[in-house]
Amino acid sequence: MAKASHTPGPWKVREFETIFQVLSEDGLKVVNTSWHSRIRHPYPLKEEARANARLISAATDMSEALLAAPIPSDFQTSDAFLVAYVGWLELRSAALTKAHANYPTLTARAP
Repeated sequence: MAKASHTPGPWKVREFETIFQVLSEDGLKVVNTSWHSRIRHPYPLKEEARANARLISAATDMSEALLAAPIPSDFQTSDAFLVAYVGWLELRSAALTKAHANYPTLTARAP
């Protein structure tokens, strides 16, 4: 697999008076998103900008989850696949929870 060329994650969101910053773990500014308190155009309203920043900050987590998705043909038995799949569901759930504040937390158990 090729090495990722993007800024390494995890990324986090920091809130300021009129912007949200998405920062790498070492403090590098990945992106800023501005917002406006009353007028949606050309900037989003605050809650929409916050949601945008959360989604952007979860990009590296979601990429990791997608790349880690188990492929059934890679496993000798269905039980081994199911164990890997449950672990992947937890990784997927964590990435989606980071991206979406109201995403339900998944609790899964291996067979």
